[in-house]
Amino acid sequence: MAIEFFIDPYNIASASYDLELKQDLISLREVRVRINENLSSGSIRNLRIRLIHESMLKRFSDYLGIKGVKVTFAPSPRARITEAIKSTLPDWVTDCVILQSDALDFIESNEGLSIDDVYCLILGFDRKSLNLSTFMTLYHEKFKLYSESLSECTCFNFVYKSLDSEIKQDDFRALIENVHQQADGIKYIENLAHASQIEKLRRFADSESMSVALPPLPVASDVLNNVLFVINSKAFPALNAPLNKLFEQAYNLAKNTNDSSVLDRFPVMPVEAFFDGLVSTILCNYSVLMENFVTTNMDIIPEKYHEDLNKLLLNHSVDNLSVDADIGSTLDWAGNYFQVLRQSWVDGTSVQEGLETQFSDWYLQNRVRVSRSKYDWTGVSASIQQSLKDQEVVVVYMVDALSGIHLDEVTTLIAAKLPKCHKNSRLCFAPTPTLTEVGKTAILTGKKPYSLSHSNEKAMLEVFSAQGLTEDSLAVHKSWEHRKAARLNENTDLYLYLENRIDDSLHERKQYEEFSAYGHVVEFVVNSIAKHAQEAFAAAERWSKKIKFIVTADHGVTKSSNRIKFDADTVKERIILNANNFEVPEGLYKFDTGYRNLGTCIIPKNRDSFHEVAFSHGGLTPEEVLIPWIEFTSNDPKEVPFFQTDTKVSCHSIGERRWNITLNAILNVDEDLISFRVSSPFTVIGNWDALNGQLHLSLSSLIYHEGLVALDLNVDFKGKQLTTVSLEVDFPKALVKRDDDTGAFEDMLGF
Repeated sequence: MAIEFFIDPYNIASASYDLELKQDLISLREVRVRINENLSSGSIRNLRIRLIHESMLKRFSDYLGIKGVKVTFAPSPRARITEAIKSTLPDWVTDCVILQSDALDFIESNEGLSIDDVYCLILGFDRKSLNLSTFMTLYHEKFKLYSESLSECTCFNFVYKSLDSEIKQDDFRALIENVHQQADGIKYIENLAHASQIEKLRRFADSESMSVALPPLPVASDVLNNVLFVINSKAFPALNAPLNKLFEQAYNLAKNTNDSSVLDRFPVMPVEAFFDGLVSTILCNYSVLMENFVTTNMDIIPEKYHEDLNKLLLNHSVDNLSVDADIGSTLDWAGNYFQVLRQSWVDGTSVQEGLETQFSDWYLQNRVRVSRSKYDWTGVSASIQQSLKDQEVVVVYMVDALSGIHLDEVTTLIAAKLPKCHKNSRLCFAPTPTLTEVGKTAILTGKKPYSLSHSNEKAMLEVFSAQGLTEDSLAVHKSWEHRKAARLNENTDLYLYLENRIDDSLHERKQYEEFSAYGHVVEFVVNSIAKHAQEAFAAAERWSKKIKFIVTADHGVTKSSNRIKFDADTVKERIILNANNFEVPEGLYKFDTGYRNLGTCIIPKNRDSFHEVAFSHGGLTPEEVLIPWIEFTSNDPKEVPFFQTDTKVSCHSIGERRWNITLNAILNVDEDLISFRVSSPFTVIGNWDALNGQLHLSLSSLIYHEGLVALDLNVDFKGKQLTTVSLEVDFPKALVKRDDDTGAFEDMLGF
């Protein structure tokens, strides 16, 4: 036998064919030439030719019946599987379904397979790790296949057994039936997953006595009694804010109780935006309390964050800094350096030696480049000047000794109090040497301090008078000790808030037994600033003024463990001034300050100090030179037709799944041009109370809600979306357990 035609529409054994007839004349001629050559040569080697359909045999009818020519019909995929498992297959396991899986390849290399093995291969199960979330993710991705397979009894039972009793069989059956009954089953799975995640967060918050506003439920809560799952392939952005707030509360609880178990119980969910804040918090606050949390959740945290997190887990290392590095690369290096340094302060461990010296060497060689960059300290005063020119209210928080090591932490804390503001944060190079008498006035005015008045107030009036600043429009909060602090009023153009408690606490102590003592001072100070900023923002909204907040420092701070003895007249903690005539011992720098009254100075190359102190400043380490420059800017109220004046929202029930909501707001246009919308499952009608400056919303829903719910109110202006107002609505809880009778009773009474 020399010629063998294979009728194989599935191309299962493609590697064993010599030729394949394609549907064109060139291919037909080639096959016929090869057949003639094979027959005329008397070759004993079979020429195997694949035909995709039996009808193609008619093109070779003149060869059929000749000795040595044979026709073979390849078995179908279903027939191959049936033969392998010695059992029949359900109708939903079609040839096409089998070909889309790895089942055929698997049976070629394995024996003794069962129908359960086939289900696993076709449905994509890993029998060792199947849980409800994995199953529902697969169901979502292969919806048609799963809907058909779960309609068949044996497959349904197999799937349920594979879930390892994670869900009761009746609940699982009800879940599948609910999906099958929907017009759009895929969307229903998404809604159910979203509701499951909301319910998971609610249960976690309740069990840990935490409070957070959650998104409204997209499906009725009674469906979720025993069904909670996550779809790993589907992220719900509305969960970002509550996840961040809950994690912040969980972390604070773990820190205050020194118990990491609350973090271990935290329900991490695949919401992309959440991971930015989560990883930032971990990198800024990492301690042994977080180790198990990070390790456990590494699989769900996106891969782009793994390098930074692995450095933490591997006792974090920092690359060397080249003296030729550009400014951007140096600041990136500093961010990593700060993560490591902060953790060493928290743990009381030593950090890699020589890193601070590498930065100091870099800075001394690149001071001119720094002064011309957007990261130089002169940029702060330029920003103040521009805002005054634009007639914005400017509030400047000058925090003595606030190091750039706290940049992310400070930004996060204040941003939480100013959710309506646009934020911009970066590290900034402070004036050197890093002393209060050099940095404070310089940063506030953009001028060398000794060219202006020693009074910050007078110096700022000198510099910003060209932008219209006067004594009446400048308010200065000189210190936390001043009980009658200057207040922001409608005539204020520039408000300067001087905060010196961090620096005072450093100089008063020779040592901190724990870093937490210093950390608590920083946290307390920043929270005070955040509260003040929140009040100032509310005042600016009432006055319909645009406002900018700037948070910065005069210098940073470092932690010193060793003391250097040096005999000179002007010896400060980390610097010797007017040291022109001194020789520089090994381990010290000598450089010109650029100020006549300070002259040439000497500072340690490392973090050592000339005095016995725990934290000090004056040198050139990254934590002293790099300071925060954070800006929060509001929208211009005059350009906004509608805006909410405060976050207070009242809510009371007026019937079954109906509520009245009231909030305070300002309307700058005719009320007929404004309309309101809310997302499903709510509908809304808005009424404007111009006399009291209030918006009354009549809200209804297909789904019953209670407790704190995050609700997005879409405001439309002239038929186009203007803005979205995020509300936290506390829906009243039912006085008795809800059922049809109590719902009707409440409806009758107007509850």
